[in-house]
Amino acid sequence: MLTRWNDFGFGDLDRTFLALGELRDEMEKAFSDFDRGFGLRRIHSDWSVGPRTELTDNGETLVVKAEVPGMAEKDLDVSLEGNALTIRGKRENEKMEGYIVHRKERGAWEFSRAFTLPCKVDGDKAKASLKDGILELTIPKVPEAQPRRITIGGSK
Repeated sequence: MLTRWNDFGFGDLDRTFLALGELRDEMEKAFSDFDRGFGLRRIHSDWSVGPRTELTDNGETLVVKAEVPGMAEKDLDVSLEGNALTIRGKRENEKMEGYIVHRKERGAWEFSRAFTLPCKVDGDKAKASLKDGILELTIPKVPEAQPRRITIGGSK
């Protein structure tokens, strides 16, 4: 059996650094296992129902914003029937030939969200845009649902 000879008396120090390196590797494995298990399930459970959304009303129009990261226009389907708005999306797994995956937290994602809008809207004039992972829908209200100003007449 061959043993490494160290004239400087650092043999114990070498073993200490080797043990610390092994400890570091074990800790990285433990944290990686945690990420795949309980840790990320809590974070991603919100995404299982669909994207986070925001609905605002400026008086004349309703504006719906939805976070759809990594989605393209072709991946989304938006429909409006009466005052029911439905947003659907589907993202496929990327196929990367010639690569080895070391960590995968993003994957295929499919969702469908439906909303009942708070008033009647004019679906023919609705507009949609997608920029920086945010889907924005601008849906005008029908004239009857828009706020009106009431003038106050003077008293005689």
